Amino acid sequence: MVERQAVAAGAYHSLALREDGVVWSWGQDTEGQLGQGTSSLTPRPVPSPVSLLRPMKAIAAGAGHSLSLDVDGHVWAWGRNTRGQAGVAASTAPRLTPTQVSGLPRIQQIAAREDLSLAVDVNGDLWAWGQNTDGELGQGVADTHAHPVPVKLVVPVLAAGDAYLPAGPAANPQDVYKFIKVAAGGHHVLALTRSGRIWSWGRNSSAQVGTTEATETPVLTPALLRFESLVVDIAAGENHSLLLDAGDRRPWAWGSNASGQASRTWNGLDQPVTPFPTYPQGYTFLGRAIAAGDAFSLFLGAPNPGQIRAWGDNAFGQVGDGSGLRRAEPVAVLQYKEPYGLVDTEWMLAISAGARHALAVHDGCPSVWAWGDNSQGQLGVQGGVSAPALYAQRSLPLKRFYRDTDGDGFGNKEQFEQVCEPTSEEFVEAIDCDDTRPGIHPGATEICDGLDNNCDGAVDDNGCSVWYRDTDGDGYGNPNDTKQSGVQPQGYVDNHGDCDDTRSNVRPGASEVCDGVDNNCDAQVDEGVGANWYRDADGDGYGNPNQSTAACGQPTGSVSNSSDCNDTNAGIRPGATEVCDLIDNNCDGRSDETFPTQPWCQDSDGDGLCSPAGHTFACMKPPGHIAPNNTLDCNDHDASVGGVTTYYRDADGDGLNGQVTDQSCGPIVGHVPNDDDCDDSTPSIGAPAVYYQDADHDGLGNGQASIQACSQPQHYTLNDSDCDDTNIHVGRPSRWFRDLDTDGYGDPWDWHYACTYPAGHVPVAEDCDDADSTIHPGAEELCDGQDNNCDGHIDEGHPWYCRGDW
Repeated sequence: MVERQAVAAGAYHSLALREDGVVWSWGQDTEGQLGQGTSSLTPRPVPSPVSLLRPMKAIAAGAGHSLSLDVDGHVWAWGRNTRGQAGVAASTAPRLTPTQVSGLPRIQQIAAREDLSLAVDVNGDLWAWGQNTDGELGQGVADTHAHPVPVKLVVPVLAAGDAYLPAGPAANPQDVYKFIKVAAGGHHVLALTRSGRIWSWGRNSSAQVGTTEATETPVLTPALLRFESLVVDIAAGENHSLLLDAGDRRPWAWGSNASGQASRTWNGLDQPVTPFPTYPQGYTFLGRAIAAGDAFSLFLGAPNPGQIRAWGDNAFGQVGDGSGLRRAEPVAVLQYKEPYGLVDTEWMLAISAGARHALAVHDGCPSVWAWGDNSQGQLGVQGGVSAPALYAQRSLPLKRFYRDTDGDGFGNKEQFEQVCEPTSEEFVEAIDCDDTRPGIHPGATEICDGLDNNCDGAVDDNGCSVWYRDTDGDGYGNPNDTKQSGVQPQGYVDNHGDCDDTRSNVRPGASEVCDGVDNNCDAQVDEGVGANWYRDADGDGYGNPNQSTAACGQPTGSVSNSSDCNDTNAGIRPGATEVCDLIDNNCDGRSDETFPTQPWCQDSDGDGLCSPAGHTFACMKPPGHIAPNNTLDCNDHDASVGGVTTYYRDADGDGLNGQVTDQSCGPIVGHVPNDDDCDDSTPSIGAPAVYYQDADHDGLGNGQASIQACSQPQHYTLNDSDCDDTNIHVGRPSRWFRDLDTDGYGDPWDWHYACTYPAGHVPVAEDCDDADSTIHPGAEELCDGQDNNCDGHIDEGHPWYCRGDW
């Protein structure tokens, strides 16, 4: 397998992509950025493949996260997610395994740095997610929030006639807004358009955005870089930027030059604010690619021999010239070659720059070369973590050969060597699932042995079918006679539906016939065949039409007819004599049809009132009925609700009436339930009055002789006060006062009327103490502290000291 295609250097970890689409990772793994399913404080210096669902075609690495682009245009992310750079909104926790980033169209190019992720889709639109502290998302604002959902870059429109708009007959003016590549810096972004122009935005403290001056305020709106030439490549470092022009394909740099990374005479105060040409030492041929690390730059020559030039910070050997000294001008990246020592690199195909280390793709094996910082094993070289490498070193090959103990051509995945070529024939490229059995390996024939022979993760799949004996050859097997085999045995079938494997006419789907056998194997015998027979439960010779069965012979207790209308009473059947019992005795659909009938009204609630539903005619009283009466029930389901009420028209509205007009269960507007009005046209004339006979014509009536009338009859009066209506001289009753002390004077507060003298009463009511006979009007006043003569004075006529009690 060819192992070269692309490399991506993160801050302290590295990625490589082989031509078969497999991604490999190594270095720091504190945030799960290696995608191995775990995180660790211990570096992982040996390159290992990342488990992804489909082949990849591009990779990118940030400070603590990683991206890959699959062949279908989907982006996958893993590692640090504190700013949402892994594209996961549910949590900012690290993603230890690759997860597809949602919300993106089909993508063609990706980039990452720090905590920022970028992508360009097939339509040329640019998408960003992750950090936005300096407006890196290109939305015109900056903030410290996490942004896990990709947003599309908002690009301002150039003025009509702008010199940087695409021109010419074949030019598309929109190409200046459509992108082919994006590069992520520490906190700024460069984007290359289809028209060969660059848009930039983000942090500008070192003029890395390419404006005319450095600014402490970030550039929040993408700005077009006013560069004199068209551009074919871009790269962004921590605080500086690079481009490759389309003319002689030389690199240009601008931004921070604190370590010479902008390739001017090294001076921390001398930093270009716009692109400044960099001329790689000794180069007379075109450039192929550029890359930018934190504070150093790389240039790859093209075409072959593919030599690399570097400049900038070299404290960790990242310039790769073997010196460890800052280089303000481009120098050759060196490699050790016997017997010449340190010589120029050659046959390099691609480059990538991390924080303090660099990677290159070599046309050979091993395909990855690396130099610079190796404190986290990010160089992937033999020996693991080591001191910085000051010149290019061969990384471990992106190949593994596995020990094949059982000699089946497939090796044990736990026992491998990572080399360009196997050290012996005992090592092979393919992986076995059981290296102790030569018959078990990918592609082996699956047999019925309880093992996964072909290493597909399933045991006895498609190789251990159950077959059923088909003795009678009807195509249906005996469920109790089986064999397991990878091929169909003679005389066996793959189903077990037969219920009698000795008869070919007995099988699922066979026609049921009258033979006492379950011919169609549905657990029923002779169903649906033969005559219909009807249950005759009462034995009267007539069957129940609702209980029938099909049988080849007459079942016990069944008959051939279905004429009975009551199969629980033998006296009820066709031809029976009809009697008066409210029952259809002869099953002709009528009850008591030969007997005279009379009306009955329904009384469901038993209150003796007839339901308004009408009458039932029957020869005898039906249950819940009564003889008709003139009172209709207002609710025949509630005995507490009575019958209808007679209401009378109340024309004058005085609440009285004298004319019957309607009957109802409830009040009727303009009607009252009485007939007491003497004149329903005059409200002032109400109900009849009570008049008393006045036989002696003294104007006083006899209370024992009264009538009601609307007007006063002759010799009648409205009072009943006459004590003797036969004697004109005897009039009203007199008032009589009780005389308890019999002194001839009564109690003025205890009296009643009477026509004759009542016992114990007197007609005089002047006693002031009816309990003492010595006290009454006219009595002698005594010196005793009382009013003896009832004149309102006490002891009058006696001196005040007469009682001697003072």
